[in-house]
Amino acid sequence: MIVTSQNAQQRSFVGVDFLLLSHGKESMVTKMLYKKGNKVPVHKHPNEQSGYVISGKYILILGDARHEIGPDDSYTIPPNMEHAFEIIEPGEVLDFFSPPRNEGTSINCRERPEDKADGTQEPECTQST
Repeated sequence: MIVTSQNAQQRSFVGVDFLLLSHGKESMVTKMLYKKGNKVPVHKHPNEQSGYVISGKYILILGDARHEIGPDDSYTIPPNMEHAFEIIEPGEVLDFFSPPRNEGTSINCRERPEDKADGTQEPECTQST
């Protein structure tokens, strides 16, 4: 399958814009378009997720560990591992999912008051089929 740039599908997840690029039976590729103020809350899903940072600076939270990542860094998140993404500097990240996320899959969020020291709540999301 070939997906030209003008045929990429624009989508959004928890307020973060992204492009759905190529997708097939066993995998899919997205281009995350992170802006100032975006934050991906703690969530987990049954897909393995690997990413490559094109531009920007981020904090990738894997379980209890925080990792600062930037251009040319990459990562892999095992299935069902809690993770979150904080934006330090806006930019773009390619994310690869296997199996692909699809329309039959939903991501659910719930509030987690323990996530922030100031008492505000961050949603936690889980994906189910």
